[in-house]
Amino acid sequence: MYDYCLKQKDGATRLTQQSGMELTDIRLRSIVQFDPIKKSFEQSQNLKYFRQPNDLEYPLDLNRGYDEFTHRCGVFPDPFDQVQHYLMHVDQTKQVLQQTDFILHRHTLRIFIDASPVVPRAYRFQAFRFKGCIFIKLLDDMDNEAVLRHSYAFKARQYLLTERLGEDPDTDTPIDQRMQQYGMFSAKIGQFRLLYTGEVTGLSNTEPLGDLTDQQELDKCRQTNIRVVREQISWRSTFRYDVWVRQAYLSGVHQLVVASFDDHGQVVRPIEVESMETLLKSDRLNIGNRVQRIHQFLEMISQKLEDLDNPAVSVRFQLIGENLVFEEALDTEFIDYVNQL
Repeated sequence: MYDYCLKQKDGATRLTQQSGMELTDIRLRSIVQFDPIKKSFEQSQNLKYFRQPNDLEYPLDLNRGYDEFTHRCGVFPDPFDQVQHYLMHVDQTKQVLQQTDFILHRHTLRIFIDASPVVPRAYRFQAFRFKGCIFIKLLDDMDNEAVLRHSYAFKARQYLLTERLGEDPDTDTPIDQRMQQYGMFSAKIGQFRLLYTGEVTGLSNTEPLGDLTDQQELDKCRQTNIRVVREQISWRSTFRYDVWVRQAYLSGVHQLVVASFDDHGQVVRPIEVESMETLLKSDRLNIGNRVQRIHQFLEMISQKLEDLDNPAVSVRFQLIGENLVFEEALDTEFIDYVNQL
């Protein structure tokens, strides 16, 4: 069994353990808001704060306002566009690239950390090296099914997050699933330094933060993740526990919030709040070995590109179960993109 502890030093979150490999020095570097109309990013100065509803607010109706809900319907921000936005606004862009070994999306890390021979689904990727930094792109489309159930997590956020500490939430504004906030994270796995993007939900801080375009304020962020589940399901004893906690781990999240809804989409039971420090103590997660597997995947990708020794060539590969299967090398379509950086 691994023994985990969330520690924060110089703004970096570190999850320490007795054995196995770990993700270290997780830092939130920037937050942006995605504009689905312009398909562009804008710097965000704040995140919303988690608040526990009082007894009189229950039940929370997750169906409320669904007639005005806008689904993603395939509109996702390109992670590399977010990387480009970040690098164009950060000081010393070349130095950032020189200090980074891999640029990718948190969803890719999640696929790597969840890899299992039990569910041998195939995921397709493309990778190339530029100025010593390896870019990895997921080629498969993300889930974009427009159904009522997929709106529940976003409605729950509206009930549970507020612009300012102590204020009541705004539960009347129509929700646009496409207009989410995304973070740029940095972290280390072994000798590899990572830069990756991922959606951010809210904060569990109990004191107000300042302008989140300031790194010192970003370093104070204590992230919270909000999940929803049918009340008949004991999420702690299902795959949800593993998937939710591992994904939160990748972003240095401090707190997991779970809302249980009934057959009518009503949350009648109090919201559950669990610290990541507590959740990560479960030996069933096997985090150390899973992070070591990510490291092995990154080593294999790096070695494959090194063998090709051609900066104008990328390599496609699949993750099938727990196995990386490399396919053809081809001229990369990303070179024009990175030349803008």
